[in-house]
Amino acid sequence: MMIFNQPDDLRNMAEMKEYHGENWNMAITIFTTWESIGAQVFHGNLDFQIV
Repeated sequence: MMIFNQPDDLRNMAEMKEYHGENWNMAITIFTTWESIGAQVFHGNLDFQIV
């Protein structure tokens, strides 16, 4: 799966889904996990040093 090398010019979810193909479910799970961790750090519920 190529999350770290994902093109910067993907403009919407349909293009992201097409790029990741059958791995789309794994990719969206990783994206939402990172987003959730970021929100928890921002709100002070999770210490950045732990992450």
